[in-house]
Amino acid sequence: AAERGYEDVVRSLLEQQDVDPNSQDYLGLTPLSRAIREGRQNLVSLLIESMQIDINLKCAAGRSPLSYAAETGHEHVFQLIISHPDVRVNSRDNKGRTPFFYAAMHGREAIVELLINLTGVDTISRDYIGHTALSYASMNGHENIVRRL
Repeated sequence: AAERGYEDVVRSLLEQQDVDPNSQDYLGLTPLSRAIREGRQNLVSLLIESMQIDINLKCAAGRSPLSYAAETGHEHVFQLIISHPDVRVNSRDNKGRTPFFYAAMHGREAIVELLINLTGVDTISRDYIGHTALSYASMNGHENIVRRL
């Protein structure tokens, strides 16, 4: 329901005590991660406001909701996630990549800039094969990000 944008259905489900909003599918994705990937700002906001969401719950690949927000580049959705007081900005996935890696890798200039300006964001770390966010931006031809980094 979250992925498809059915706000009324999600709202109704959140009101039921026997529904876990942190439930994970076969990929380990939660309703929050699915809504983020589709850029469903209203649903992301609704899920966060429910106070039942684990903002850092990782999928099977070890990716956090913030990493999906950084990858997809939906700025308003990203702002909702990054402003949550419990979000871990340097959370690493199973390959050692942080949300910053995904923003740089996918050419999300605005997200890269937001992350650079946040206190505590690691912009120089390496993943488990030795690459940096800069090297991924370069490999993928994101010249503006390469110049910025």
